[in-house]
Amino acid sequence: MSVIPATVETELATVKVRGQHSLVNKPTTAQEAWGCCAEYLSGTAGWERSNVEERVRETAQFKALGVSDFRTKAARELRDISYARRGISFLHQASRYRGKANYRDAIYLAYGTSVTNQLSGFVDDMLIVLKGFAAMAGAYCSLRVGKTAWIDFADDLVPGIRAE
Repeated sequence: MSVIPATVETELATVKVRGQHSLVNKPTTAQEAWGCCAEYLSGTAGWERSNVEERVRETAQFKALGVSDFRTKAARELRDISYARRGISFLHQASRYRGKANYRDAIYLAYGTSVTNQLSGFVDDMLIVLKGFAAMAGAYCSLRVGKTAWIDFADDLVPGIRAE
């Protein structure tokens, strides 16, 4: 998926048609879950845009402009060229989710009196997410390394199992 704002909206249109729902509230239907997927994908695109902008600010070309933001045409052009070279994929999503679970969400486990209610099922949900992630990561890796190498790898993990 692209990180260019207009392209992100176009690419997310097919996901948003399936449902819209805020990440603040737990989805209870498949339609709401699709809405959460759209929200998360949109957030990841924004997160990656921020990363791109940070890297652009560190370049010699940007520093030579003598600006601190992207309000000038020249600065926007540098940023937009970098946007066009970036995208988000499964691994970006996984990395962002891991960061949120490890560093942000876990903080809430230790604070406040309403946290217990808000985080009801958090650990159980993390197990479900881990299982889903492992399945998706396995599918991703199997496509990247090819069928023969994947079968050999899976056979090393559990001898005698056929990972086809």
